[in-house]
Amino acid sequence: MDCKNTQLLFSDAKHGRLAAEVMTDRQLHLEDCPLCGGAEKAEQELTRALERYLPQHPASPALKRQLEARWLPKGESAKLRRLWRAAFIPAAVTAATLAALAVGYHLGKPTERGESAVVMEAVNDHLRFLDGETPLQVLASDLHQVKPWFAGKLDFAPPVHFRGDDDTPLVGGEVSRFLDGRVAHFVFARRLHKISLFVLPVESGVRGGEATGGRGPAFGASPALAGVSRGFSLVGWQGDEFAYLLVSDLNPEELLALGQRIQAAR
Repeated sequence: MDCKNTQLLFSDAKHGRLAAEVMTDRQLHLEDCPLCGGAEKAEQELTRALERYLPQHPASPALKRQLEARWLPKGESAKLRRLWRAAFIPAAVTAATLAALAVGYHLGKPTERGESAVVMEAVNDHLRFLDGETPLQVLASDLHQVKPWFAGKLDFAPPVHFRGDDDTPLVGGEVSRFLDGRVAHFVFARRLHKISLFVLPVESGVRGGEATGGRGPAFGASPALAGVSRGFSLVGWQGDEFAYLLVSDLNPEELLALGQRIQAAR
């Protein structure tokens, strides 16, 4: 692993978004490279400083009473109750907050009403990667290392020629499930943003520019904005036998410009 990817993937390593073998390679590089090791320590210090000095918002008295009534056994001493509040309330509040966020996310997930199956699936797969549910399986900034890795794992060779550049380096890739098939998933980065590029044969789930069942957007021969969902933009196009889908929280103009560069690469 090189210095660029080692430092670029600090956040992904911290949040468990890397496959075990990639994490091992990164750790070995950190141990052998004083520059990257120092950068890693600086990032960790910054994270600790932010956690220490950013404002903390305490739970409301009403929420504390509800948690006490539900979880604290009756008849305990006042001292034990104080200890329990100090130790348990923060953890319980965190758990309650995460549960509320999860419920809100699932209740807020868009349906096919107003959103195509292709856009929904692309954003969901991008979120799975960001959450670390599907970690990168190959980590390399060299396209000639990433593309051969797909051999034998897919029944097609992804025709991608964009190598990445200084503004948008290639990070790696994985095999991803998409609708009813397996597709090539390339990952690029721009500043702190991650960008997913899905490459799939049109007959594997996107036919004639539409998802199976006619629920998808019509992809043309040139990259175009295909949809915006949950703060993520999707740019899609189709060429020969393949469909290309870019997903990121970059602004649509930047994502569209990247799609044009990917299509123009030879």
